[in-house]
Formats: sequence, C-alpha cells, structure tokens
Amino acid sequence: MSRPSPEDLLELSEEAAAEVVEEVARAGAAEDLPWLAACARDGRRAVQEAVGDGWCHHDAEAYAQVVLADAPLADGAIAVTDAALLPHLKALRHLTGVSVVIGSGPQPLSVLADVPNLTWATLKVAGEVSLAPLAAHPRLEAVELEGADGYADLERLAELPGLAYLHLGLAPGRTWESLDFLAHCPNVESLRLSGLDDATDRSALGVPENLVHVGFFEHPIGGFEGWPTSESAASLYFALSGDLDLTGIADFAPNAGRVGLYDTRVADLEPLLDLEWLAELAIYDETDPLDLTPLTGASLRLTLFRSAGHAGVDGLGPGVELRYLDD
Repeated sequence: MSRPSPEDLLELSEEAAAEVVEEVARAGAAEDLPWLAACARDGRRAVQEAVGDGWCHHDAEAYAQVVLADAPLADGAIAVTDAALLPHLKALRHLTGVSVVIGSGPQPLSVLADVPNLTWATLKVAGEVSLAPLAAHPRLEAVELEGADGYADLERLAELPGLAYLHLGLAPGRTWESLDFLAHCPNVESLRLSGLDDATDRSALGVPENLVHVGFFEHPIGGFEGWPTSESAASLYFALSGDLDLTGIADFAPNAGRVGLYDTRVADLEPLLDLEWLAELAIYDETDPLDLTPLTGASLRLTLFRSAGHAGVDGLGPGVELRYLDD
C-alpha cells in the first residue's frame, strides 16, 4: 500500500499520522516492520498508541525487538491485550508502565508473574482464585477480576498501596460472606462488586475513606437497611439484573451526587430525594420503564432512553434537565 515516509508522517496531524500507522500495522506484514520501527520514533501519544496496538497483528518477538524496543511509548506505558505478548515485554527499553487487559477466556494470575512495571490488570478468572500473586506487583493501581467462585488471600491487597480501582466479580450464584477485605484497601477510590446478598456482612463498606465511586452488579442486593455509612461515596451505579429497594440509600451514601441504573428494576424512586446533593440520575435500561413521577419538582439532570417509555416524564417540571441517549 502507498504510505508516507516516516519523515513525511511528522508533517501530518497527530490523529492523521496515527490512522496511517494503525492501518499499516493491522495488515500484519513482516516487511512493514522497518517502516513501523521508523515511525515508532514519533513521540506523539496517538502515534505511540497506534504502534503499541499493532503488536497483536504481528509475530510477538519480532515486533517487540524491531518496532517497540526503542519506542518511547505513550509516557513509557503500553496496554497488552494478548497473553502471548507478555513474555516479550522485556525487550522494551523505555517501558515504565504496563496495563494488561485480556478479555478472552479465563487466565490464571500466574500469567502476570514476569510482567514488569504492572499498573493495571483486567482478567477473566475461574475457580477459587488466590490474590497472593498480585503482591509481586506493588505498583498496581487497578485490579479488575471477573468470574471467580471465590477469592482467597485478600489480605495481600494491603501490599498494593497505590490500589485505587478494585473490581472483584464472582461467578453467577456465588456470594460474599463478608467485605472485611476492604480494611486492606484504604486508598480505594472506585469499587465494583458482584455477589452481595442479604447475608453478606457489609460493615466494611464504611472503612475506605477515599471511596468515591461504588458499583454493584449481577446479584440483587435487597435494600440498604443496616448498611454502614460511606461519607465519601459520591457516585453509585447499580446493574443488578433484578429489583432494588432504594429505601435508606441516603443513610448509606448521604453525599452521593450521581446515581446510575442499568437493568435494575426500582419500584419507587422517591428515596432518591433524600440525597441532598443528587445532581444526576442516569437510567440506561431501554426496555423496563420506571415510574418517574416521584421526581416531579426535583432539580437534577436525568439521562434516559426516550424509547423506554418511562411514566411521568412530561410532568417532571423545569428543574429536571432531560438528556436522551437515543436522540
């Protein structure tokens, strides 16, 4: 294919140059490696990201040694989406941060064993999963695991002082006995969990003092009776595949300013009015209409699908700013 020389690429805008590099890299042709290696000297972020994204389309070792070895990368960081690439990270001389985001098939945490400068790990997992291997990566800022029957050695999370984002998803039908592990995650700002039920001891939800974003997934959580108070929680997200009783939500998160609902049935939205700082409600379900009349006269931004046919939209009043996702 016709393409500009690496020198001429510098005359293009960052976005245009990145598009050219991406197109060439996606072709997966070995004869393009010298050209891509020359382009990899272009330090613009979008170009570096395109160079990194092209890795999975080529022989892993050859691309690492020829193209990526001397690339500055995007602030020294690269995202890896294929486990087969991980053994070749050692060839990257300017590597300062690695995000491993693998969405295909369960992976053992041992796949991360030799990853240098690991800062982000997103993996599907299976069976009983020990978190002990994560302790070998003290620079981890984000851990996102989905699909375990259960998690062991949760206390090892204390060895990740920079951990700010934690998502631990359980396999369908599995539930948490306790959330006591949160005592080992004092700096978590964003927490996403699946598998809470009425028997789960939730008392530790009030422990993390920096917790801002809280999400619950997959399993109906009942109501908020008996929950601890999280003064710092500002954004709540529910994707429960079931019913949600909002009674007591203001006792759990009195300072919440944003609530998101996805695939979650709510019989009564009125308890949301007890949230003094509520500024935005987002309803992402297209097929299960809710009764919005309790929000009449409120002052907030309401994001929703027009096609969902929610009741009471027309009478909400001027204080409700409507934003339709399907317009």
